[in-house]
Amino acid sequence: MSNLPTFNYSPYPPQQAADRVQLRAIASRQRILCLCILAYLVAVAAQFYIRKDLVPFLGLAMIPVVLTGAVCVFLMAVRMYGVALGILMGVCTLVPLLGIAPLYVMNSRATQRLKANGIRVGLLGADPATI
Repeated sequence: MSNLPTFNYSPYPPQQAADRVQLRAIASRQRILCLCILAYLVAVAAQFYIRKDLVPFLGLAMIPVVLTGAVCVFLMAVRMYGVALGILMGVCTLVPLLGIAPLYVMNSRATQRLKANGIRVGLLGADPATI
């Protein structure tokens, strides 16, 4: 065994660097959640202004948004609360009328966590590059 020194190239201590990685993951997923919420709101408003025969196509266009939101809610809930709550929140996101509620809940919890760590959160969440 050699007694070579190990070098830590992170500007933060090891525990704080791990926290920064977790906060950066939360911030990036929060930004995606904010975009999903915005897409939901645009789709709800758009269904009243487009022709009735085009509404099913709007629903088809929302499938990737719903799946992206469910995956982000699942990953964020697993990171913040554990696997059981992550699965529950992810499945609740797929329920048609209740799907927006888990997005709002996880967005507000992520905002609280980021603000508690001194990170500035804007309209579309925190900028992961600044963490």
